[in-house]
Amino acid sequence: MKRHDFMESDHWNYLIQIVRDPRDAIVSHTKEMAFDAFSEKLSVEVEAWLEHIDRFEKWDPSKRINIRYSDVTNRADWVLSQLEDFLRLARIDSVESVEAAAAGRSALIRPAASTPSSPAVLFPERARMVEEKLNTVRPLEDLESLF
Repeated sequence: MKRHDFMESDHWNYLIQIVRDPRDAIVSHTKEMAFDAFSEKLSVEVEAWLEHIDRFEKWDPSKRINIRYSDVTNRADWVLSQLEDFLRLARIDSVESVEAAAAGRSALIRPAASTPSSPAVLFPERARMVEEKLNTVRPLEDLESLF
């Protein structure tokens, strides 16, 4: 289930977190905003991104996996292999998801990789602002291993 918030009623055994470079994630999420509105919302966005990272880091390391968004878009086969290992699913290469599910195997289908334009490249000033704000709270280089 894709969700950005945890609820008190959540009791999951495992956590799969897909982490995107915060410069891209925040700029992408706010790219439709006027620049003034972006500036006002920046602190809230950075805080929310860091909360996700803090939550992940507190989770039992044996029951969590971090997937880089850049790997999802550039190395989908590798990511699916990592997920299959983590979830202890049998590997499949070229079978339809319905057939895989019926056979009790992984229903993860390997999509063609795409390479979208990076929001940080398209909006460099906003990306710079995100980086500056992050660095005031937690140095970006401390987080880079995650994305």
